[in-house]
Amino acid sequence: MKRTVFLFSILWMVGLQAHGQTDPCESGYCPNIITVHHVADDFSPFTVKLFYNVAEVIIGSDTTCWITRNLGASAIPTSATDNSYFTRGWYWQFNHKQGYDVNGTTRTPNTPWISPIFETGPWSRENDPCTRLLGEQWYIPTFAEWTNVSSGWSTFPDDAFSSGLKLNYASYLGPGTGTYTGTISGHYWASSAHANANISISFRLVPGSFDTALFNNASGLAIRCMRPYKWVP
Repeated sequence: MKRTVFLFSILWMVGLQAHGQTDPCESGYCPNIITVHHVADDFSPFTVKLFYNVAEVIIGSDTTCWITRNLGASAIPTSATDNSYFTRGWYWQFNHKQGYDVNGTTRTPNTPWISPIFETGPWSRENDPCTRLLGEQWYIPTFAEWTNVSSGWSTFPDDAFSSGLKLNYASYLGPGTGTYTGTISGHYWASSAHANANISISFRLVPGSFDTALFNNASGLAIRCMRPYKWVP
C-alpha cells in the first residue's frame, strides 16, 4: 500500500491526478500482471476491476513492457481475428481522455460525439489514458516504437498476435457518430503528431499487413500501453 500511495503522490506533484488504482505498483522490471480498479469518470466508461497481463518485448536493444490486451478489455484475445466484445476494449479519440465502450449498438458514455477534432501536437501526458489509468510510467507508444516493435513481423495477422502483444481485430468507431464499424481490422493509436491537424498516425492490422494508417482524429481507436523495462519512481 505504501508504494501505491507513493505513486499517487508522484502523479499529484507532476500535475496528474490518478484515475484508477493500480495494485501492486510495480517498479524495476516488468510485472507479470497488474490489477487496475477503473473508476467511471472522464477516462473510464465503467467502474470495473480489470487484470492486465504484461509481456516483455524487445525493441532494438531495449526490453520494454506491454500489456497483452487492449486498454479496457476484460479478456485476452484467443487469436488475431478475435473481435469479441470482451477482447475489443475501449476506444479513444485522438488526444482526448474519455474512453468509450461499445456493446453492440450501445456506446457508453452515450454523450454527443466530438467531431471534428483538430490537433497540432502529440498526445499530451494529461490526456494519455495509459498514464492516467495504469500509472505514471505507462504511455501510448510513439510512431517509432510501433515501427520498431513490428519490424520483424512478416506474416499477418499471425505475427502481430504471436509476438507477445496479442494484437487483434478490435475495429474502430467511425469519426462522424462514434458508431462501431465492425471491420475485419485492428487500429491502434500512436501518440505522435501529424502535420495535418485533423488526422493522426495509427497502426492498422488487416489481413496480410500491419502498417501505418492516417486516421481522422475524431475516430475512436483502440489503445495499447507500454513502459520501460526498468523503471524507478
